[in-house]
Amino acid sequence: SILLMAAEAVCEAFPESCVYFPSYEIMMDELRDYRFYAEDMLHPSSQAVDYIWERFCDFALPENERPALEENRKAFLRSRHRPVLFGLVVPVSLILEIFRSIESGFKEFHETVNVEIVSAYRNELLSLR
Repeated sequence: SILLMAAEAVCEAFPESCVYFPSYEIMMDELRDYRFYAEDMLHPSSQAVDYIWERFCDFALPENERPALEENRKAFLRSRHRPVLFGLVVPVSLILEIFRSIESGFKEFHETVNVEIVSAYRNELLSLR
């Protein structure tokens, strides 16, 4: 509670630019059940983190900015994606090179290979860069 008193003092000193969000209190009061704690029984579980994150977004983020947040979250997840080919993590550039060779090598066999699907998947990989 010294920390809470310090936060209160800072918010009182700078009311135009400081607001306190009670994540600790939410954890202690609303999420006291053991299922909201990780296996070590000290740290919040992912379920608790998700709940507190949602509460924080409701508190701090205007509704019209939620779609931008979701797009940024998806972009972040895409940036962390590592394609796996034959059980090996493969750089996106190598997979793109494979698709380029497939597209160029099979254009004459378009009856048996759907080049549009290969191209669409290649474009999706390009968007991950």
